[in-house]
Amino acid sequence: MIDFTAPAIYEKMIQETEYEQIRLVVSTFRDVEYISLRKYYLDFEEEWKPSNQGISMPIDFDNSKRLFEGLVEIISTYRKIFLDKSL
Repeated sequence: MIDFTAPAIYEKMIQETEYEQIRLVVSTFRDVEYISLRKYYLDFEEEWKPSNQGISMPIDFDNSKRLFEGLVEIISTYRKIFLDKSL
C-alpha cells in the first residue's frame, strides 16, 4: 500500500469544501513515482488525512500519455458543450 502521508513531490488542490478536499498528488513509494487523485477528510484533530476513496498509478510514459489524452478529450468535449450553451 502506498504511504499517502509521505512528503509529496507535487500537490494541487482540485476541490475543497469545509470537511473534504480532492487533491492531485505526485509522490514516491519504494523508488517508484505515483500520481494520485484522492479525497482527503478533516479528522477530529483538524488534520487533513487521505481517505480510501481515490486512485493511484505509477507515472510512466504510457500511463501519463493515456491520462493526458483522456483529459484533453474530456476538456474538448465539455468546452464545446459549454460554448454551445453560451451562444
